[in-house]
Amino acid sequence: MDGEREAGTLTADELAALVGDGAERIAQLTASGVITPDADGRYAPGDAHRVRVVDGFEAAGLPLEVLIRAQDAGLISIAYYDELHPPPGRPSERTFRAFLDALGSKGELVGASLGAMGIAAPDPTSRLTVEDEAFLTELATMMESAGEVDLMLRMLRQFGEATRRASVGALETYAEPIERLGPEFAGVPSRAVYDQYFLPWARIARSVPGMAEWLTSKHLTRAIDAYSIEATEAMLADSASSRGGPEATRRSPSPISPASPRSPRSAATRPPRRLR
Repeated sequence: MDGEREAGTLTADELAALVGDGAERIAQLTASGVITPDADGRYAPGDAHRVRVVDGFEAAGLPLEVLIRAQDAGLISIAYYDELHPPPGRPSERTFRAFLDALGSKGELVGASLGAMGIAAPDPTSRLTVEDEAFLTELATMMESAGEVDLMLRMLRQFGEATRRASVGALETYAEPIERLGPEFAGVPSRAVYDQYFLPWARIARSVPGMAEWLTSKHLTRAIDAYSIEATEAMLADSASSRGGPEATRRSPSPISPASPRSPRSAATRPPRRLR
């Protein structure tokens, strides 16, 4: 096997660590045909999504045997499930506990941040992806340097709840065409049904995280611009007033209120600006 192909696949142990399962669970799902390794015994990164959803089915009370029979009968399929999600990334070489320990005091900030964003902390023996470790390390570093942990956690709660609501709303929108098609199209229908009806929706699902990043950037830029302009105008007006300069005779500063120019929240009331 060449190095590039091997780098894009996972060993059984890496897959188990990535999803927080034991090696015996990966062996069970392999023997059941839920996931299939290549000739060298390595797994596709997308198998992490398949294992996760099967674990979720069983946690909800749907046994593995029932899932296998339904898939064999052509009623459902998880073969395409990875196509609904971005690639999971490469697993770290250390456990989540070791990652937190390596961060020292910042490790506590990681746990607090995950809770604020509405994300359950991983099992201590599982592994994050390399990308997740980098993101959480940078987030904890920013929180520590800002020195306003409570305010940062409040902001993370706002983003976490807004993202959760948007995600739930997106799936409720997706449910509308499913209801029109009929119950056999719900959940994880057969591969034939997926290929015929839902390929565009899979593309949308994979693009939504990038869409959210793009949209957040536009709204945040607008909010920062509005706050900077309005707060500076108010500060200069206050300064002129305190000195008794000519500006004080032309305009008076706006009263300070939750929606005053000194508050970033006032940006939400401004009309949209053109994209740049």
